[in-house]
Amino acid sequence: MKTLKHRKYLHDPQGSRLPVKLDTTTNGEYLPRPLAGHVRKTIATASRWATENARKLNKGWREFLVSLSGAATCLLAMNRASAAVNQTGGFFNLPEQAVLDGQLAAASLGKKEFIFDIQTHHFNPVESWHNPTGWTESIKETASTTGCNVLPDEEFGYMSCSDARAFVREIFLDSDTDAGVLTFVPTDEASMSLSHENASATRQVVDALQGAAPAAPWPRDPQSARRP
Repeated sequence: MKTLKHRKYLHDPQGSRLPVKLDTTTNGEYLPRPLAGHVRKTIATASRWATENARKLNKGWREFLVSLSGAATCLLAMNRASAAVNQTGGFFNLPEQAVLDGQLAAASLGKKEFIFDIQTHHFNPVESWHNPTGWTESIKETASTTGCNVLPDEEFGYMSCSDARAFVREIFLDSDTDAGVLTFVPTDEASMSLSHENASATRQVVDALQGAAPAAPWPRDPQSARRP
């Protein structure tokens, strides 16, 4: 049986994720661009600082990173890496002491703001994919560089990177998003990468999360808005 402490890190069991996601990304229409050099530098700096700060506070690496001081560490690493390449158009205004002072970090970062993601996507379950398409090839390329495939033994297992499970995890469990709009691809019903039935099922899962606001499927046309 997993203890409460272990369940706290259930979505990052290896403890390798930073509190701010710095990774290649795509909306499914284009292949992701490679990470810029200063972003790779940010990841390395944040990881090193997190190790140092966790030791100073006598905390585990993952325990430190899920705290607001861990978030402050990552944001200040972004400041450092950006300044090093003269990207000084903006910065995170945080006191450096916040990386070790939880109360100071909470005063700077602990404010609750309503976050509404106006356009989100996910695809049908892996079992529904039988032939390669433009969508699958794009996501396959993303999966090869991010390690997000949780079904590596299945032919289209890499589609799990963008299925409902990944959607709920990334949007509502591993971020501070309060509400979102689950949008569809502008095409006919037969060619849609997400059916109305699957979108409705995802909405029910999100609605069941404690304290979560609904993820509302966005209709493609007036008729779909009237469907039950």
